[in-house]
Amino acid sequence: MHYVRRRMSRHSLRKSSFDPARTERCKASDVPKIPDISSNEAVKAFEKLGYRIARQSGHIIMSNGKTRLVLPRHNPINAITMGGIAKAAGLTPDEFRKLL
Repeated sequence: MHYVRRRMSRHSLRKSSFDPARTERCKASDVPKIPDISSNEAVKAFEKLGYRIARQSGHIIMSNGKTRLVLPRHNPINAITMGGIAKAAGLTPDEFRKLL
């Protein structure tokens, strides 16, 4: 029987790139400053900025003609998810909280 001999690649010879000394703990400043809110509250906040509902299904798609936002229909929407959506709309967490 003929066996194929495999060469070890240089990637398999490297040590792992994970270094536990380089990992950092989550700081209080890293925690989003946006509270958990319902999808209805998020829609009302973005409507104040001129966004309109384009369509709805499992998610709510809002648009202002230039930017499209996708809001999940979770109640509540996770603060980290909401922070990313607000950032996509060009808002800081403080500006978004003022809209609520």
